[in-house]
Amino acid sequence: MMMDEDNAKDLLEQYGIRRPPHFVIRGDRMCALDIDSLREAGVRYPVVAKVLGDDIAHKTELGAVMVGIRTPEELMDALRDFVRGFPRKDVLVEEYVPHGPEFILGLAEDPSFGPVVVFGAGGTLTEIYGDVAFRRLPITEEGARQLVSATRIGKVLTGYRGMGLREAAVLRAIVAISKLAEERRGDISELEVNPLICVGDDVVALDAKVVRSAPGQAGDAPPASARGRTPAGALDS
Repeated sequence: MMMDEDNAKDLLEQYGIRRPPHFVIRGDRMCALDIDSLREAGVRYPVVAKVLGDDIAHKTELGAVMVGIRTPEELMDALRDFVRGFPRKDVLVEEYVPHGPEFILGLAEDPSFGPVVVFGAGGTLTEIYGDVAFRRLPITEEGARQLVSATRIGKVLTGYRGMGLREAAVLRAIVAISKLAEERRGDISELEVNPLICVGDDVVALDAKVVRSAPGQAGDAPPASARGRTPAGALDS
C-alpha cells in the first residue's frame, strides 16, 4: 500500500531529509475555508497545492497538483477546483522552494542484487536522462560518494561551475535512506524522492512516494524511473 505524500515526507523527516514548510487542509473542512484562514496558515507565497491520497501516484497527469499559486485568493480558486475533481480529499499546501539541479533518490528491489539505493538526475525528465546508478545495501559515506560519482549529474556536487551545492548533504541523505531501509526492512518495499534538491547545507524532498510491503511480500521491482537500466556499482558498499 502506498503512503500519501504527507506521511511519506513525515517518514523521511525522521531520517533527516527535510520537507518544505507546509500545512494540510482536511477534506471535510474544505467548505468552511475562507481567505483569512489561508492568509494565517503560516507559509509564504508562492505555494504548491497537491491532492493527497494513497491512491494518487501521478498527480500531474491527474490534475491533482497546482503550482505557482501566488495569493490566498488563487489558492482558494485552486481548492475549489480540487473539491470538484477530488471530493473530500485532503490537500497538501507547501511553500515553493527555489532551487537548481534536481536529483532522484530512492530504494528499489533489484532482481540480481536485492535491495539497492538509487541515485541520479531527477525531475520530470528522469526517464529521458537515464542518468541513475544503483548500490547495494548497506551504504557507508564512502559508498555514497562512489554512488554519486557513478552518475553524470554527480559532478554538480563537486564544484561544477561554482554552483556551491553541498555534496555532504546528499551523502548524508543517501546514508540515511540506507539506514531507513535497514530499520524498516520487510515494511518498505519501494521509496522514491523525486525531486530531491539542495538548499544550503541540507537536502529537501519536494515530492516523495513510499510503498509499504504487503504481508509476505519480499519486494517490488525497481521504480518505473529506474527500470531497464544496468545497475552501476551495485555490488558492495
